[in-house]
Amino acid sequence: MSLHLDDRQPREVAECTLDVLTRATYLETLGPARLEGHSFGGVVVIKAAVNSDALGGVVA
Repeated sequence: MSLHLDDRQPREVAECTLDVLTRATYLETLGPARLEGHSFGGVVVIKAAVNSDALGGVVA
């Protein structure tokens, strides 16, 4: 399963990271969550991974 996210607060790393962590919590109910991000999204998924022990992997 995959989700495409649009940031509520573009260019706000902390806000976007919280959004990703919230959605990752949902994905974890379906199995190991893996995040992928490009450019700014890469920064966000790396920050999210640092703040979650449950994420299965990150691609930036």
